[in-house]
Amino acid sequence: MKKIKIILTLIITFNCVIQSQESNPKIMHSTESGESFGYKLKNLPSLWIYGKLISYFSNEMVSTFKIETKYIYGERANEIVEIKTLKTNYILQPNILYAFKFTFKRKIVDIWEDVFITEDFSEYKEQFKNSHKNDIVRRYNYNTELCIGCKTDLPIILYNKQNDSISYKIKQMKLVNEEAAQPFSGHYQFAPYNQRIDSAEIKQSVIYFDTTKSTLAPYETKIIKIQVYIPNGTDLSKKYIKRDNYEKKINCQILTANENRLMLWAEIEFKDELGNIHLFPEQGAFVQSLKVSK
Repeated sequence: MKKIKIILTLIITFNCVIQSQESNPKIMHSTESGESFGYKLKNLPSLWIYGKLISYFSNEMVSTFKIETKYIYGERANEIVEIKTLKTNYILQPNILYAFKFTFKRKIVDIWEDVFITEDFSEYKEQFKNSHKNDIVRRYNYNTELCIGCKTDLPIILYNKQNDSISYKIKQMKLVNEEAAQPFSGHYQFAPYNQRIDSAEIKQSVIYFDTTKSTLAPYETKIIKIQVYIPNGTDLSKKYIKRDNYEKKINCQILTANENRLMLWAEIEFKDELGNIHLFPEQGAFVQSLKVSK
């Protein structure tokens, strides 16, 4: 769709859930605040809205936008808001979905200084992608000890922090030596992370997990069932390289990793309420500090 004006300025986003509890939308002016907003619009440097334009008109000094919101600051909303800015020259059509970024001029009370508008929703959702990267979290697991020669159950608890359903899928899982993988260490001392995971993987191990697409309901806590099998005779020890500067090969050390410190590495894909795709968890570190009973 044709862009009307590209949103250029990045701002700090607010990770707050905005959801009307009323059956009928409420009109809210730029100087008001309410429980559904959770903040005062006049105290923020800018206001990001995606929604359907109900009406738009201008006089000699001021333009007024009446919007049926779908998202405010990247969070789902259901409000009718009326926002005033200094006069603009946009040509807009009612009942069309637009992304709005209003910027505030503090010296003029109740009126936003300017507005940037586009019909391209992809710009809006990309702006708030990072604010949704932790919509799913792992709370804790019941077991941190694996056995050799038998299957170990690892029930993991996932929690949906949002008031929207989230679809997710476990793409892959690996058992790795955690020390050799160095999931959160400085990259300048070690090989690239994907190489570290590959060399640290306990390739004889087998992990059983559900690969089908699943859904977490709003605020749902769900136990996902995982089984790990390590055959008898599996060598859990791994060697890895550490340097003062890995790329320049300065002061190379070949180290032996602790064989009793394993990690379940995972790649879980989920879609947030804006349609952004995320991979969870960070660095794939799903379950750390797994011990082995022999």
